[in-house]
Amino acid sequence: MGEDAVISSGRMTIFCDIDGVLFEQTNYISTNPRVLSDVLEKLWEWSGKDYTIVLTTGRKESTRSITESTLQESGICYDHLLMGLGCGDRILINDRSSTGRDKAFAINLDRNTGLKGVEI
Repeated sequence: MGEDAVISSGRMTIFCDIDGVLFEQTNYISTNPRVLSDVLEKLWEWSGKDYTIVLTTGRKESTRSITESTLQESGICYDHLLMGLGCGDRILINDRSSTGRDKAFAINLDRNTGLKGVEI
């Protein structure tokens, strides 16, 4: 995150895409995807800090069962799974705190590079 970003000491929520961030992006839904670099370590680190982890995906709701099974078999920990978001841009709109501190941040990664080097 940027040097000017000030992170709250309260419980944070992390929204994280699945394909291209956690799993290698392919043209199909694999039941045995390649988990990308540092993904398991980062997710378990964040879970240990009691962060809420929300996975997001453009996968159709009809693939929920196979997606949940694949996440579990891959050792991916999370709190919520939002499906059917489409493949377009995602925009997060949030308020600022009463002190004017931004409460929403974005980290854009190159596809299929995993979470290596992501610090929150």
